[in-house]
Amino acid sequence: MKKEWLRLLMVGVFAFCLVLAGCEGDDGRDGVDGVDGDPGPPGTGLSLQANETCIVCHAENRIADVAEFHGLNSSELIEPVASNLSLADAGGFPELSFHIEDGNGTPISNLGEYELRIYMAQLIPGTLGDADTWDRWAYERNSTDYPFGTLDTTNAADGDYVYTFATPFSDSPDADNVQRIALRARIRNVTTAENAFYDFLIADPGTEVLSGKDTVSTAACNQCHDQYIGNVGHGGGYNETMMCVMCHNPNYLDPAENGMVEGDFVYMIHRIHAGLDFTELNRGDPISFEEVTYPQSLANCATCHAGVDADNWNTRPTMVACGSCHEDVDFTSHGGGQVDNQDCSTCHSPVDISAYHATPNATANNPDLLPNQREIIYALSGASITGGNLTINFSIFSDGTLLDLTDLPADLLAGDRWPGFLMAWAEEQDGIAAPADYNNLGNSAGQPTSISLEDLADGSIGTLTCDAGGCVATMADPFPAGAMMRTIGLQGYFRQDLDGDGEYDESLHTQSDVVTVEGDDARREVVDSAGCAACHEIFEGHGGNRVFTANGGVAICTLCHVPNLSSSGRSIDPAAAEARPSDAYLALGLPTTDWPEATNNFKDMIHGIHSAMSDVRTEEYEFVRGRNDGIYYNWSEVTYPGTLNNCEKCHLDDTFRPEEVPAGALVTTDVTTSGAPDETFADVDAARDSLPNATDLVISPLGAACYSCHTAEAVVDHMKLNGAAFGERADVVGDE
Repeated sequence: MKKEWLRLLMVGVFAFCLVLAGCEGDDGRDGVDGVDGDPGPPGTGLSLQANETCIVCHAENRIADVAEFHGLNSSELIEPVASNLSLADAGGFPELSFHIEDGNGTPISNLGEYELRIYMAQLIPGTLGDADTWDRWAYERNSTDYPFGTLDTTNAADGDYVYTFATPFSDSPDADNVQRIALRARIRNVTTAENAFYDFLIADPGTEVLSGKDTVSTAACNQCHDQYIGNVGHGGGYNETMMCVMCHNPNYLDPAENGMVEGDFVYMIHRIHAGLDFTELNRGDPISFEEVTYPQSLANCATCHAGVDADNWNTRPTMVACGSCHEDVDFTSHGGGQVDNQDCSTCHSPVDISAYHATPNATANNPDLLPNQREIIYALSGASITGGNLTINFSIFSDGTLLDLTDLPADLLAGDRWPGFLMAWAEEQDGIAAPADYNNLGNSAGQPTSISLEDLADGSIGTLTCDAGGCVATMADPFPAGAMMRTIGLQGYFRQDLDGDGEYDESLHTQSDVVTVEGDDARREVVDSAGCAACHEIFEGHGGNRVFTANGGVAICTLCHVPNLSSSGRSIDPAAAEARPSDAYLALGLPTTDWPEATNNFKDMIHGIHSAMSDVRTEEYEFVRGRNDGIYYNWSEVTYPGTLNNCEKCHLDDTFRPEEVPAGALVTTDVTTSGAPDETFADVDAARDSLPNATDLVISPLGAACYSCHTAEAVVDHMKLNGAAFGERADVVGDE
């Protein structure tokens, strides 16, 4: 139903735009083509967005609003919302009362088109070190294939119903255990559904209790999956972890028949997220989840373990839970041989387990560090330019204490690596006097200027002083005359010798920080670091030099990934690529000038990566970077776990709709080229040094944002029809 609505909306949008373009009505047969008129004046960058009439169709308050089209403002009116579950004993049979309404809060008075599924399970306490497990003992649904009790519709007008089970309380294997009723309601053949729950004891069904066995939470899963969890299987509609365990438990079916040991929720979820294989999960047929690209460290157990019993992962270790990730452990010989779980916690205490899962990065869900490891924090407090000199005020903390960069401790000096500053700016380009994006004109490939703190500390470049108030770096103004939006980024990292042997052991990847020079306008903020970190926890780009977490740092990416930046692989010397074969050479061969190239502008790149395996992207997002004689990237293996059209997942509000993109947004460079008919790698290299070039292949700002996901030819034609420009820079922005 929803897909049909979207299809009709797309048709309507296209028709509406044709009307706006002057295609309304039947105006008779076309006449003879007229004589071409005189060429118009050159286009200007300032008119690009005005020419892209997608703003007219896709504006905030129109029927084809981008947000509405992407499902952001529609509350899924077909989606039921069940609440107010209560339970009574109707002569030995469970009597469940519930309320149901639609996404608008309107009571649903007719359940005729709804499919109801109602489950009952008990929680079996674990023995001999085993985990507590659910065991389903009743399953009823309103179909001819399953038992169904009676549904009292007396108060249906108010959305209130009473369902009496066909299965009696006496069918419970152990009435003393905590019981759970789970209700799933959905419109037939529609994936969106509502799951609702009620935990109780049979002796007192009218009093809801806490089961004490909710080790993970739906909210934790939906940090990555949005509301998509459960819609990946079983026809959809299972969207709560408390529902999943009603079936995915070790007690449900005979493991010898259909592999329910592998289908046990603990084992299955661990193994899927680790990208490992199953032999029995698919009813005896091997199945692999190797395509799952889990976006953070598997050691971050607390990312998902956030339920009532969140610490279960380190307080009650079992062979099934641990072995689902640590498949190299042979439990028949481990610790002298294990026949059950009762000795697991004897050897593996909660402290030991947490320490084993610690990583070199302190994050919200994994705050512990390695023994003796420093926690480093960067803080930029200001930057100013006076009398031709740039002054940067900043601090670097180690375990909460200011570091004196002019007198580093021996364990950091042993690493022989320093953080540094990136310096980005904007200058007039393509007729735009004040660009809304960095372009770093004058630098090869539009990259920012880089200055190492080591060079400042030893006096090679400027001066560096540190005291109890922090550090001050001073140097000659590195920005070109007329530069705007001048910005400093603190990035890179120290290495630390943890054991005192004089050799470094760990790289201390640290969250980057960004500050704008005093008096300049700051670049607009578009992306929410916390939104990205909800999936990634910590993102360590370029070997850990550029890092962001939920606390911030994503702005560092925009200093390098500017609109003029495309991938650089075509500038590699073919002889070098052949002499030291890289993955690009092995996959693509020669010549290097035929290697795929694509934009590396931040918005386009992030959209392209996350949509690479989606249905809407018909072209592979692939390119070659010009490092190590060619690093080939094909992002088609990225399986985005959330709802791709949920723009607000990563975007800050009021930043992604067409009318919210600033007029000074620069065109996206997709291919950097000299325009030479027989272009050589040297030509490409020279073109990268002379950015922007009139012959570069570019895409206008709004078209680029949409094209990075929507690459189908018909959609591109639609964009072009409504003003989006694809072509050489000189044709797109004019000859300024």
